[in-house]
This record gives sequence, C-alpha cells and structure tokens, in this order.
Amino acid sequence: MKKLNLHFKTIFSSISIFIFLTFSNYSPAQTILYGDSITLGNGVVRTFVRVNALGRREQIGVSLTEGVMNNLDTISRAFVLALPAPVVADDTTFNHVFFNWNPNGHGPPGIFGNPHFDFHFVTVSVAERQGVIPGIDPVYYPREFVAKDYKRDNFPPGVVPLQGLHWTDSSIIITNQTFKNTFIYATYRGKLFAFEPMITRAYFLTNRDTIIAIKQAQLYRRAGRYPQNYSITHDPIKQTYDVVLRTFEARAGVATNPFIGISNSMMNGVSDTIGCGRTITGGDSVSIDFDITASDWDVGDSVTLSASFSNPTGGAIVTFTPSLPVTGNPARTHLHFVSNGEYNGILTILATDRTGNTTSCNMTFDFPLPVELTSFVSTIHENDVTLNWTTASEENNARFEIERTNGNAQVWSMVGTVQGNGNSTEPISYSFVDRGINAGTYNYRLKQIDFNGNYEYHNLSHEVVIGVPTRFNLSQNYPNPFNPNTVISYQLAVSSFASLKIYDALGKEITTIVNQLQDAGYYEIDFNGSSFASGVYFYKLVVDGNIIDTKRMVLLK
Repeated sequence: MKKLNLHFKTIFSSISIFIFLTFSNYSPAQTILYGDSITLGNGVVRTFVRVNALGRREQIGVSLTEGVMNNLDTISRAFVLALPAPVVADDTTFNHVFFNWNPNGHGPPGIFGNPHFDFHFVTVSVAERQGVIPGIDPVYYPREFVAKDYKRDNFPPGVVPLQGLHWTDSSIIITNQTFKNTFIYATYRGKLFAFEPMITRAYFLTNRDTIIAIKQAQLYRRAGRYPQNYSITHDPIKQTYDVVLRTFEARAGVATNPFIGISNSMMNGVSDTIGCGRTITGGDSVSIDFDITASDWDVGDSVTLSASFSNPTGGAIVTFTPSLPVTGNPARTHLHFVSNGEYNGILTILATDRTGNTTSCNMTFDFPLPVELTSFVSTIHENDVTLNWTTASEENNARFEIERTNGNAQVWSMVGTVQGNGNSTEPISYSFVDRGINAGTYNYRLKQIDFNGNYEYHNLSHEVVIGVPTRFNLSQNYPNPFNPNTVISYQLAVSSFASLKIYDALGKEITTIVNQLQDAGYYEIDFNGSSFASGVYFYKLVVDGNIIDTKRMVLLK
C-alpha cells in the first residue's frame, strides 16, 4: 500500500510539473525576480518578472497566494506595486502595476458588477499616472494605435482618475451574469497607458488554467516589447494564482505627428463642443474660450504651438494665455475670443515637433455682418405708436422682434414681429404699429435675429409718451361686421363715471359692458357676441350722465 501511495504521488507531481511548464512558459534559462508585495485578505500579493539569459523580461506577472481569496475587505482597495528593475536598459515598456480589489465591482452598471481584481500593467511612471485628470482627454488617440474591435468605454464618460481612458472589446457582450475575465486597454494624452486584465474572484476559485490572446494594435507609437497573450494559472503546490503577461515581441515605434486637443470650451460662459474642423457662428459681443494642448510621444520630442487667423474681416479681440508660440510636451495655451460686430476668419492652430512634423487644426469663425440701421424713429397718433426703421444692409437677417417696456421698468415684453429680408446690400424700410397703448411713458427696442438664432439689440433713442386724451370719444368697433368678437375703444379726457351699454335694433338694452368710475385715458373692451343672434346692434358711451356717442355694429354668424 505504501508503494502504491508513493507511485501515485510521483505521478501527481509529474502532472503538476507538466502543467506548470506548459502554462508558465518556463525554461531553465529563465530567472525569476520579485518586486513589491502587499498583504490582502489572508494572503500576499507580489509582482515578479522572468528574464531570459540575456536579461530581457520574458514574463511580467502578479502572484496571489490562495489566502488572498479569504477574508477580503468589503471596501475597494488600491495598491501600487513596483516591478523588479529591468536588467537590460532598454527593456522598460512596463513600469509598475496598479492593483485593485473591487468587492462591489464598478461601472458600467450591469456589466462589471461582480467582485473582481484589476491588474493594471502600467507603461508610465507612478508620478505620471497620478497626474491623470478626470474628464475629457484633450489629446486625440488614433484608431490605428488601438487593437481591433476596441472602443472607448463610455462609463464614466472620459478619463478615469489615476487610470486613463478605458478601451473595451466591443466584439464581446459582457453582463454581470457572464463577466468572469476580460482585457482592457487604457490611454491618456496620446499614450498607451496600461494593459489591464480584469478577473473575478469566482473565476480564480474555479482553478481553471488558461492562456488568452491579446488583440494587438496595428501600430505602436513607442518602440518596445509587447505581450501577445496573458495567462491565468493556479499552482496547487505553491498554492498561488498567477496573472502573467507573456510571449513578448519587439515592436518598432512609429514616429507620429504631434496631436492637438481642444478642451474646456465655452461660449458666453456656457459649455460648448468646439473642436477642430468646426464652423463657429455668433453675433455681436460673443465670448468664446477654450484650452489648446499639443503633445507628442516620440522619445525626447518637444512641440511648438502656434496659431494665426487667415483673411480676417471685421473686429474681434483675440488673446492667447500664455502668448504664442509656446514650446513643451505637452504645450498648452488658452484662447479668449470676443467678437466686436462683424468678424469672419479661419483660425489655424499648428503643432510642430523638433523634426518639423506638423499637425494643423482649423476652425472657421463666421460672425455675419450685423444689420446696420440708418434710422429708427417713432410717431404717435392718440394712443397708437408707429415705429419706422431703415437698414443700410442686411446679412442672414431672419426677423425683428419689437419689444417694449414701461418707463424705467427693466422687464421687456415682445409686442410684435416683422420678418427680415435675409441678405441685402440695398436700403430697406420697415414699419410696425403698436396700437391701443394706455397713457404713460415707454421705451422700445428691436431684437434683430439671424437664421442661426444669434441676435442683436437696437434701441429707440428716445422715450415715447402717450398723453391723456384731450376729449371724450367713442371709436367704431373693429372688426365690423364681426363673429363673435370685436373691440370697442373709447377715451376719457378726465376721470369720469363711464357707462357702455349694448342695445338691439329695437333699442332694447341687452347688456352693460362698463358701469364704473374710470381715470382719464384710453380704453379697449373685447366684446363677445356668441350668446346673441345675428343682427344689427348699437353701443352707447355715457359719461357722467352725458351721452358721448352711439355707434352701430353688425354681428354675422
């Protein structure tokens, strides 16, 4: 029996060694070097590399003892784990590991909600990774430098603090029910930032050994040795789980032109989506702000940022802070633009590296010629105000909105609209009548609106005064004939007791519209005849017992 047990142990050990050699890609010429370690749960997590006889890294991994899977924290934990220093000076593609335990998973909702570990194999220094700013990445990352099928992760929108912008494999549908392990890329400011296997605790506990191919980008901006696959293994003898980047192959770096990014764009203090290739439109006194960043990842490179406006017409205030040109990697400046009436021009932003490679970003600023008024006057007839104005030229003119305010009141109300004439180089005259205004002092202005929704105000230079009537008067109703509504207007020269009544054709009083003391002024009454039959009616104004006038009106149904 002892011999049988010994034979079984020999066979089991042989199988274990075979599995280890297969999945570890181990060769006797390799040397294992260990990096940082931390405690988690009831176990230890540490980094390691296997280097070949020439000292080059053949594998980069993270090892977790089995105890890590037990007594794990109920809150998220994050650790920075240094890799062993490279033996060969140029073998520096990977710098450190940023390791996370997520007991409640993380977003996007319904996808990565299972408890899991994140293994960020980071290509930049700890200081550079810690400088990652959340939000929109201002530096465009070209598709050819991203693996096939990988797309930007939209949760959260933009850059993840300390990690960069995530790219996920869109060819794989992942849910909380199917998420076991996956592989993510991270980029930031034009750099490939990290290779990230994400693996659930449940997957580790299945003890399944696997090797998974890593989808490769067409091109690499930085020359280096990049892994072609990664493995997830369990060693029952060492009682460890290993996550290993493997099968490194050299990739030549592709010299690239600088990148230009536009961020934090605002128009009139409101967030806007200003970017390269856009036409920016507006009216008078429009304020535009945005940040410009130029960068390049070619080793030791620097970028000079410059800008100019071509064929500008009209007026605008344009400032760059700091002033251009500016050199750095990245090179940054802030643009502040304020239109001063008409302005048309093309802004060209240039980013040039030290070898002369140049990237350009163009934006068209199109602030059409505002409508030029040569006159804007008013005339008064009793309590009607007629506004007349003339334009010398128009461009993109959709309409005028007429606005009025009472005296020193700050609230303007629209009282009418007059259609504009689009584009014209000839004088055009307009008119608008504001009828039935009560006694008082008024101000008027025109709100000229173009077809893009931009607008500009033109103020009447003087106040309009509607005085108290000099006589008592009853006006003819309008419209007449009517169905069923008509307006009856009258005016009182002094404060009086006014009575306005309606009579049928036989002289019988059928309704009283007004019967009260009223101040001097102009009055309009909206009479509704829907409850009366078609026919001829009369209305009579009596003031302080004196008949002022009687008028005839016709209701036609």
